[in-house]
Amino acid sequence: MRETKVWQTKGVEGCSRFLARAYRLFDADKMTDDDPTAEQLKAISECVKKVTEETEGMRFNTAISAMMEFVNTATKWDTKPKQVLTPFVLLLSPYAPHLSEELWSALGNGETNAYATWPSFDPSLLVEDTVTLAVQVRPLAFPKSRHTVCRLSARNYYLLHTSQSRLFYRIW
Repeated sequence: MRETKVWQTKGVEGCSRFLARAYRLFDADKMTDDDPTAEQLKAISECVKKVTEETEGMRFNTAISAMMEFVNTATKWDTKPKQVLTPFVLLLSPYAPHLSEELWSALGNGETNAYATWPSFDPSLLVEDTVTLAVQVRPLAFPKSRHTVCRLSARNYYLLHTSQSRLFYRIW
């Protein structure tokens, strides 16, 4: 809010495309009452966390960017559970209130979303269970490979287990 921004009409076109893509997510044929997958729950949890933090910090552009990333991810899903779309509509409401109200009613909610509680996220869904590392042993370099991460103790030691060896790393 303290910085001055130059007005550019190109930004309006981008926002319009984002809102149109968000609207298309709510296709009645693809919305389901099924339980969401782990991938879908993780995507909405990441979005809720990012939008909440950025909105509280008054960094609205990055909050909108997080919603754009969610829309891009959700567009690829075959089915879109209402349990995942409902928090997204609530995240969208401060930025596009009229569209948010229309999408809220498309989800089957009768009342306004203005009085609905802000969505929360489960931090356990945000924990990565794999990490990509580049490994070099003496002069030999191995390509990047994925390793499973398991917490060993409160001392911040992690065990990275591969089929070739077990490596211990200390996170400083």
